[in-house]
Amino acid sequence: MAFKHNPDGHLGENLPGRPGPRLSLARIAARSTALALTLVLAPSLVDAAPARPAAAALPDTVVARTPLRDITQRDMLTAWARLDARYRPAGEGESRNRAFLEQLLEKEAMAQAALAQPFVMTDRETAQFVAFRGDLERRELYKLLVIDSSVVLPVDRDSARARMVPPPDGSAIPPEAIDGAAKDWAQRRRAEVVEAGIKSAVAPVFDDAVAGRLATAYAAADSARRPAGGDPLQAAIRSRWPSLTAADSLGVLARSAVGDLRVGEFVRRFSMLNPMQTPLPVTPGAVKARGEQFLGQMWFDAEVAQRQIATRPAVKAALAERRESYALDHWYDRNVRAAIDTSEAALRAHYATDPARFGVAAHSVVRNWAVPAAATADSMVAAIAAGTPWDSLCARFARSEQERGSCMQTTSIADDAPDSALVARLKLLVPGGAYVRDESAQGIFRVVQLVVHNPARIRPFEEARTFVARDLAGRQAEDILVAKMATARKALAVTVNDPALSRLTLEP
Repeated sequence: MAFKHNPDGHLGENLPGRPGPRLSLARIAARSTALALTLVLAPSLVDAAPARPAAAALPDTVVARTPLRDITQRDMLTAWARLDARYRPAGEGESRNRAFLEQLLEKEAMAQAALAQPFVMTDRETAQFVAFRGDLERRELYKLLVIDSSVVLPVDRDSARARMVPPPDGSAIPPEAIDGAAKDWAQRRRAEVVEAGIKSAVAPVFDDAVAGRLATAYAAADSARRPAGGDPLQAAIRSRWPSLTAADSLGVLARSAVGDLRVGEFVRRFSMLNPMQTPLPVTPGAVKARGEQFLGQMWFDAEVAQRQIATRPAVKAALAERRESYALDHWYDRNVRAAIDTSEAALRAHYATDPARFGVAAHSVVRNWAVPAAATADSMVAAIAAGTPWDSLCARFARSEQERGSCMQTTSIADDAPDSALVARLKLLVPGGAYVRDESAQGIFRVVQLVVHNPARIRPFEEARTFVARDLAGRQAEDILVAKMATARKALAVTVNDPALSRLTLEP
């Protein structure tokens, strides 16, 4: 059984059948197949074709026609592949095909209802959308320059074949495997050519003095962030903006064919990188290397605009899908969350229907620590039996402050937990007692100490108020959503191509 930390040492919502986390669109999606589909399937209706009357006979590849778009066999196969198996309809053959089509039509109805209500993106959504669009357009340009433009040569197949391990049975490496690996080599070779061409086109000229001052500023910021003891996991990820004067920020780090790269722009772009994967550039060389990357981005952005990448179908479809996701969030806030009643009277009435639902099941609160040797674990148990406090053992065996913090954490084990052997063993202990749990198959021995055993109890209303509100909101939201979904689906005009639907094969 995995030991999962519960920060407050209290079971509450973690118990099976107990109130879950605060209501969210994601949670409702998990309980509503149609909305789950809405969040993961494309294409969107935002850039769909104009409404048109249904034709008397649909094309062989079109399964269904709605006023805003056709659903093709390929759409259904793609949607099926992308959908989590939990949300797929049961059954087989044509009955399953029809049930899945109905899910897609519910998705279309929900999307149409959401997009019919104008909305304004929040500042956060706008920032996310702008970043998504920029990355999407650069990826599409990269696909055009590298992936679609690479040519597999005999040397690529030779390189791939030389590095592949033949099957254990001595048979030949399948040609398709060689071709796949050769394509990767061809793309790498093409990427090197494109990278060299971009660097030549950009023609950067760096100011060494400016690069040195920027590196010094980052080094000072890095020193301020470095934790005592040198443990990088203890470092707080504070601001990645170095301390610079206004004049420094306006300084030109590099001049190039795509424009000047000023210090302020360098810092802005660097602050957007993943802090866990990008160390601060504390040397002039690191500053220049990162500057070349940013100049490459500027070249890409200029090329994106010149080639009108934003008009390519793949880009338009992906952006439309993202807009649809935001539209659904706003629709949900207006039409579902706003209609939820969690007034005092409603909460008390809901609690009164089943107070036991908001109870705390019987459970044990434990601490645990894993060591690699059985002898070490036995000595820890013996020390506990002799009166050694758990925190003293943590100070002795945990090597860092982070490990000591983990050692002191508590975990709740319900009396009806699946690991019945663990539950039975805990019931034999008195509070403060410990035993060694043999997990040698994983190379460890775990010392488990019982802190306290709590019997089952029913929370009074005031204590359970938060859980009651979550549970009531979830139930109301689901009821409201199902009703509105049914209304939207009923209003959606659909023409189904039964022969095309029956020919479709959805893999299990």
